[in-house]
Amino acid sequence: MSQVGYTSIIAAGELRKIRAFVGSKDSVSPDTLYDVFSSTYLITSGGVDRSDLENWTEIFKKGVGRATAINAALVWLEKKTGLERSTIKSYTSRYKKERKAK
Repeated sequence: MSQVGYTSIIAAGELRKIRAFVGSKDSVSPDTLYDVFSSTYLITSGGVDRSDLENWTEIFKKGVGRATAINAALVWLEKKTGLERSTIKSYTSRYKKERKAK
């Protein structure tokens, strides 16, 4: 449970940076995204595959309907863990409360 919450928070933070990078460019390839963000938790943990990178280069492009980092993190975690979005949100909320209490 706490690992899902932790990963959710980290993923949202790292995807904010990826979103900003993709949005600042006219075009970004999955290979470029991998190279630029190769030291991030998402990539070094082995949790990201080429389909994730391809998806992020599309959904984070400038324009109407551009995805938010938090929603992208939730979709990614749903795909990787098989958990429902509500469960991931619950685990993330619990993790934040536990951390705050310490």
